[in-house]
Amino acid sequence: MALFNIGFQATSSAITNVGTCTHSTASVTNTVVNVLAANANRKRVMLFNPPTATNTVVLGFNSAVTATTGIPLAPGQGWVEEGPIIHLGAFHALTASGTGSLLCFDWS
Repeated sequence: MALFNIGFQATSSAITNVGTCTHSTASVTNTVVNVLAANANRKRVMLFNPPTATNTVVLGFNSAVTATTGIPLAPGQGWVEEGPIIHLGAFHALTASGTGSLLCFDWS
C-alpha cells in the first residue's frame, strides 16, 4: 500500500487481469462518511483526490478516522492497493474543513 501522486492517464491496455472496475464519486465533508463499501472480491482499489480539488481529504479504514489519524490526500494525490494484501473492508473519509470529493475505483 502506498501514497501516490498520480500524474498519468491509465488506459485499458495498461491495466490487465484485474476484473471489472466500478467507478463512483464520493462527496466528503468534515463528518466521516463511507466512501467505498466493503468488497470481499476486491482485486484492486484506487481512491483519488482530483487535482482541481481545494481541500485535503483524509482517508481511513474504519469510521473512527479523524483529521489527525487518517491518511491525508492532498489535491492530485491518491491511494492505490493491489497485490496479495488488499483492504477488503469499507473505506471512510472526511476533510478537516470544507467539502471535498474522492474518485473511487474498485476492481472485482
